[in-house]
Amino acid sequence: MRGAEEVKVDMEKFMNEKGVNFLGVMSMVVGEETETETKTKTKRTMLLVGEDEDVTRCNNFLLEQGEFEQGEKINNGFTFLHQRNVKMSRKQVAPLLMSCFKK
Repeated sequence: MRGAEEVKVDMEKFMNEKGVNFLGVMSMVVGEETETETKTKTKRTMLLVGEDEDVTRCNNFLLEQGEFEQGEKINNGFTFLHQRNVKMSRKQVAPLLMSCFKK
């Protein structure tokens, strides 16, 4: 399994190749079960990659909106957030991301 630092290097390489300054990646894990629950759980995570100042601003903005919880936070422009409402689609999340750059 790849570690967070390896993922960060890959994301930065992709961003450099495409000329992108900020990247928000939504992920979804379906079918995770716990030992105490038999029902299927779905989890959504948001990965933010970019300049540290931009990532920090968007990270804090998304936390203030109440739709995300802090996940693994890695300094230098790389952080994970856990989406509380897994039914929120990219059409709902994208405007939130855009709003963090308007402030």
